[in-house]
Amino acid sequence: MGTPDNIPMSSKASDVSAQRKAGTSSLARQPGSRPVSPHFVARLFQAARRWFLANTFAPRFLSGPWSHPIFGYLVAILLQVVSVTVMALLVQVYPTFRFVEVPIILVVLFIALNWGVGPSVIATIAGALLLTFFILPPAFSLLVAQPASVIGVCLYLVVGLAVSVLAWITGHARCQTETLFARKEAISGTVSESGTCSTQ
Repeated sequence: MGTPDNIPMSSKASDVSAQRKAGTSSLARQPGSRPVSPHFVARLFQAARRWFLANTFAPRFLSGPWSHPIFGYLVAILLQVVSVTVMALLVQVYPTFRFVEVPIILVVLFIALNWGVGPSVIATIAGALLLTFFILPPAFSLLVAQPASVIGVCLYLVVGLAVSVLAWITGHARCQTETLFARKEAISGTVSESGTCSTQ
């Protein structure tokens, strides 16, 4: 009878490779290891695009091409770049300045009240990235070294998203009020016209 010592090395190597292939194929068949379908990514992108377009409006003082929804997102990113740049320069002059997040939150509030929750969410995310990259140590890196800075960024994100949601509620209520006012004006105009006709 043969013993394991009499088995050739080539057969042992082939058995090991077969076991590895079997293990790899079993891992490939697991549901969690399947690649993400491009169709799913496309549907997710379209859903996000519809949500942002539905939650974007233009302020009344803008008209024509300036009232396009993309303008609100451009303004959100541009204002955050300006505010973070100003805060970075201020920190260089006054290293003990501790309220660098306040102007960025004010930008989020301004964008939310004038362009809606969609651009304000983008302003919040852009502000967090710019704040982490340019102001928080280590500079020019998206890694945050100090735990206090991590807490500060998390609080900024929470406040920014809360401001966006509150602005969405305010904008939705304002839209409903304007719709009801327009209907009331239309009904009152119809009643006055009918009254004028009856007196002639």
